[in-house]
Amino acid sequence: MNRINPFYVGILLVLLIAIFVFKLNSTKNELNEAKTSHKETMQVATKITDFKKVYAYAGAKDSLVRFLSSSLFAKAEIIKKEKKSSMKLSSNAIELKALNLLMGKILNSTYNIKSMTIKRLNDKKASFEVEILW
Repeated sequence: MNRINPFYVGILLVLLIAIFVFKLNSTKNELNEAKTSHKETMQVATKITDFKKVYAYAGAKDSLVRFLSSSLFAKAEIIKKEKKSSMKLSSNAIELKALNLLMGKILNSTYNIKSMTIKRLNDKKASFEVEILW
């Protein structure tokens, strides 16, 4: 009477195996859903990154034009030649303070600089030429 019936032990083992198989299948389904979700998220992330790159260039161009239209650069007579994919800035005589501000803005931002030439004319003036690609 104190002995456990082997039939009950067998039923318990079969129930445990059935529960483990059910849990394993549900975990596999969750893993597959997580993989597809991860793929979709990666696709969205790459699209967002691409959009960010495209719009960052438009914003960079607008910020540079706004920066050049400030009153500090009015005396410098900076010549802007805009093309579809680039902008060329040049001046024959610019004060060093204004040149330092302009170079600080250009070099500390995310502009793609193709060429840059700076020549010192005297202690207070310099000439420069910069070509920025978009």
